[in-house]
Amino acid sequence: MKYRFDTSARRKIYNANRVACITPAPHPTRILAHHDIFYILSGGYTIEVCDQIIKAGKDDVLILPAGILHKGTENCLPNTQTIWLLMEKEENDACIDDTDNATDGEVLPISFSVNASASPSIRKLFEMILLAHINDDRIRSSAYSSLLLCELYDADRKKDSQLLLAEEIKKKIDLSSNINVSNAEIAESLNKSVKTVETVFKKHFGQTIHSYALKEKLKQAQMYLRNFPYMPMRDIAEALGFYDEYHFSRQFKKEFGISPREYKKIFFSVDRFNFSKNK
Repeated sequence: MKYRFDTSARRKIYNANRVACITPAPHPTRILAHHDIFYILSGGYTIEVCDQIIKAGKDDVLILPAGILHKGTENCLPNTQTIWLLMEKEENDACIDDTDNATDGEVLPISFSVNASASPSIRKLFEMILLAHINDDRIRSSAYSSLLLCELYDADRKKDSQLLLAEEIKKKIDLSSNINVSNAEIAESLNKSVKTVETVFKKHFGQTIHSYALKEKLKQAQMYLRNFPYMPMRDIAEALGFYDEYHFSRQFKKEFGISPREYKKIFFSVDRFNFSKNK
């Protein structure tokens, strides 16, 4: 789910401040008349909004929409510090489906949590809004708030495009029968640089492309061993793109703690049910 902001009119900033939560405590449970938007400078929060649990940390921006219940589900991290804004709600603002990214230039769909680590202008705008509010400069604080929503939209859209790319890379790996599909081949097929596909994949899946491909092929090896018990090890190794059956056996044992032959023997033993349950 996302939130749709109408940018056709300038918004008021009702309050802005720096907030520090030195001792861990949950975010308050409340429904506000205005949008609660804050930039996390350090630490982090776990908050539920619209039945979503959002874990946000340093350089994340949290958007807690007006009129909607939000609450902390866990204590914040020690020394959590934020820049906090209370922004006016416009009549056409509303929650929308997560897949609705349509914008006509005046309506911007933005996720409840946006990572701003790659967009330093977002933090700068929070600081400028805070300073304008302290100086009771309503014209500038309103103008900066419009710019802030635009920057948040751009950062969120970039995140969505990277997630789609990561899923495309994963699909390429899953459809390949060979563990040795190269990063360069994947990058070329997607018309991206090797560095881009490597960085995006690791960011979203927490492991390298090679590591993921290896784990997936080893899972396929288990399927071969269970369903084709008379298939020679060298043929399984060749089908999955391992250098030879010895390379296959070493990687299998490293992943599962037993050799392929031991796995097959246990699976087809009387105790295979207990073994598969434990695995």
